[in-house]
Amino acid sequence: MKYTAIAGLISAILSLITMLIGHMGKHNLNWMSNQISTFAANAPNDAWITSSMILSCFSLLFIGVLISKYQILGSNYFIHLLPLIIGAAISGLVVLATFEETARTLKALKGLPLNEIRQQTFHDAGLMVFFYCSICLSIMAGFFCMIFRKGKEKLLGLIIWSMGPVSFFLMTTSWPNFIGINGHSAGLKQRASLLCLWIAMTLLLFLAFNISLKSKENGVTTLNSD
Repeated sequence: MKYTAIAGLISAILSLITMLIGHMGKHNLNWMSNQISTFAANAPNDAWITSSMILSCFSLLFIGVLISKYQILGSNYFIHLLPLIIGAAISGLVVLATFEETARTLKALKGLPLNEIRQQTFHDAGLMVFFYCSICLSIMAGFFCMIFRKGKEKLLGLIIWSMGPVSFFLMTTSWPNFIGINGHSAGLKQRASLLCLWIAMTLLLFLAFNISLKSKENGVTTLNSD
């Protein structure tokens, strides 16, 4: 379990690093207004953005193994739904990375040929599937962590759970206006929202790593090992 958690943490950290590298370089894109998918299609370091998405897929895959095989969140009927949700999130992210953005606005999309409209449709569908499945994963995993873990790990579960609603709020509301950032801020909203999901994913992997250390100290793998 420890090595699975470590591999997942490495993938998560590398996904953040590659995302940051992908935003570097000279280009006419503004990260506060242009979405991550725009950078993946048009930025000088666009391959790094795509790599970040794929690395996140690996982190989610490791989380699925930790939940299903090592039962870091317990074992009941509803927990078995989590690997299915993770699989859907991975599929959405792969679709998002495969079908690059072709239009930044609906007005621009209307003037494109059918093939590019279809490509943008797959792109948007992949984003929605990944986004909502990741929110469900954060909320459900955090809830089960609060129920089945003990001590400080319950607080960790609360943080993981809270990342879901916070991510949804940051993606769907006009919160930049309340802090004095006016104008088109879709890029800022998307990055803030996805950062919350990344935090939830990383904390789940850290939880698994912490459980593996405690289990090793006790010489046995138990669900509620402290």
